[in-house]
Amino acid sequence: MYKHRYFGLVCVVIEGIAFFSDRITNRLYVVYSSLEIFLTMVKLTAVLTSELVLLLWIFVMYNGSKRVTGFLGLLFLGEAAAVYTMLGKSFPEIQARSDFLPDAPFCAMRHAPGFIMHYWIPIMIYNAAIFCLIAAKGVEILTSSHTRVSNPVLIDVYLKSTTNFVIMFSVYLLCCIFWLSAEFALAQIPVVLALSLSITNASNLLLHLREAYYLQVGHDRELRRKVVYVDPRASNSNEWMYELRELKWKRR
Repeated sequence: MYKHRYFGLVCVVIEGIAFFSDRITNRLYVVYSSLEIFLTMVKLTAVLTSELVLLLWIFVMYNGSKRVTGFLGLLFLGEAAAVYTMLGKSFPEIQARSDFLPDAPFCAMRHAPGFIMHYWIPIMIYNAAIFCLIAAKGVEILTSSHTRVSNPVLIDVYLKSTTNFVIMFSVYLLCCIFWLSAEFALAQIPVVLALSLSITNASNLLLHLREAYYLQVGHDRELRRKVVYVDPRASNSNEWMYELRELKWKRR
């Protein structure tokens, strides 16, 4: 989890050093292009690991449903194949320059490769499916009076986890809108934000999953401790009174 959390920060630092270095010139655009390809693949891998965390979260929320998990697993594989294919077809068209801003060397792509503008669509399709599953489970949990009474702490964990997902979903949606409608220079702005928020909130989701697991284990142990076995063959009223006092004491 810690590697996942700080992975995005390392990418941002490396990118900042490469992009804002005073030694960057147009002669280094080939190096920049290779670095851009590498960092783009690294960022995509980081986003996809966050998507796997979402898959794990849905698996837990739906109590290990094979149907739901299988559906999301196939959707995840389709998402990964689509975005890697789009990037692979776009990389040969990448060209970079460092003289866009006078007296401020800054490497950037000159134009958008053809397929790369649709990069966020498969990601949004996958997250939209997760959003629908979360909404359905949320309605089921919140409308169940038994669940609210029996395990309110676990519901609080679900609500906090849902907040983390909504943040991830919102920033993905922002990137998708920017990449489809804004100029290419502006469209690149929210990408680093999407990477950092994706990793941070996925790490928080892992913590919530762990919290939910230990809360559920503790809840089950508490129920087992409250179970008192009484010998049905006992006919002495004093023995029954003793058992009742023991039961009352253990429930305190």
